[in-house]
Amino acid sequence: TPHFFLYSKTIAFFILPDILLLLMAILLVVQIILAITMIGGILLQSSSSGLGGAFGGSDDEIAASTRRGADKFVFVSTIVIAILFCLVSLIIVILS
Repeated sequence: TPHFFLYSKTIAFFILPDILLLLMAILLVVQIILAITMIGGILLQSSSSGLGGAFGGSDDEIAASTRRGADKFVFVSTIVIAILFCLVSLIIVILS
């Protein structure tokens, strides 16, 4: 009945599940994008060769223990993406 919408608790009861469903759907899409991006970042990192070796070049002149340029960027961005993935996963668990 229309008089239910005069009470704030009832409005929150009807609107909140819709907002939570929308938020959960958005978070799931973000989680899928982060997972695919993280997989790509991990696959780009190779213990035997750097980023140049992954695309057909050679990394003989760069020492294996140092990360420079694109290798360092991929390494750091993979860590950031992994942290974001964990945070989004935790938020999804809390909201469900």
